[in-house]
Amino acid sequence: MGYFDHQVRPQFSELLTTTHKHYVIDFADASAIDSAALGMLLMLKERADDQHASLSLHNASGKILRVFEISNFDKIFQLTSDS
Repeated sequence: MGYFDHQVRPQFSELLTTTHKHYVIDFADASAIDSAALGMLLMLKERADDQHASLSLHNASGKILRVFEISNFDKIFQLTSDS
């Protein structure tokens, strides 16, 4: 399992320079998330809103889902799952 943390910043920076109709961030292989990654998700949400695009956080479970619930991300973002 991997960490969704500041190390994904290069991929996020690249993503923020593109335009899409739908953004999906898949957490299937992630076991933890840090505050830097939460900030990056908020930046992506702003970008998606500016583009009138959808954004979903997919397959968040365990500790990550708990962090989303505590930080009210479950109310800000669409959370989806394969199950």
